[in-house]
Amino acid sequence: THSGVSTSFQVERLLSGAGRYRPPSKDVDTPEWVRLVLPLEIRGKVAGVWLFGQRDPDDYYPDNDIKILSTLAGQVAVAVENDRLYNRALEEIAERERSERALRDSEERLHLIVQNMPVMLDAVDADGSFIAWNRECERVTGYSAQEIVDNPLALELLYPDEKHRRRIM
Repeated sequence: THSGVSTSFQVERLLSGAGRYRPPSKDVDTPEWVRLVLPLEIRGKVAGVWLFGQRDPDDYYPDNDIKILSTLAGQVAVAVENDRLYNRALEEIAERERSERALRDSEERLHLIVQNMPVMLDAVDADGSFIAWNRECERVTGYSAQEIVDNPLALELLYPDEKHRRRIM
């Protein structure tokens, strides 16, 4: 704020004379050095304000110069918006990477808990294939997870008697 005046009010006051040469002024809401104010607009919204100071030698901005600077202001606004979007994308990517890392860490902790539980724990998918086989299963059965998980013949290993195997299934 400037002298207790809000920034948005200052921007509104600056924009009230945008696109026109401003002779030197003692207006408290406009810095004395400002001679030209151009809005930085993107999609109809003001993203910022471009302030131009005194110009040598005559301290005057003719209409033709103002038109050229206004065109340039439109390009600067696009560049400012692109930078804002790029930085937001970088923040979102960083957040996604943090979330993915946290998820991997959580999955690893869960895997360690399941593997080291003092009870047999296995899981079977909808096709009847083992997708999990913890250390207690290995200890009790003598079959390693490598031998059981994703092995279509795992049930035959665990239940060699066909009649018994059919009863369980």
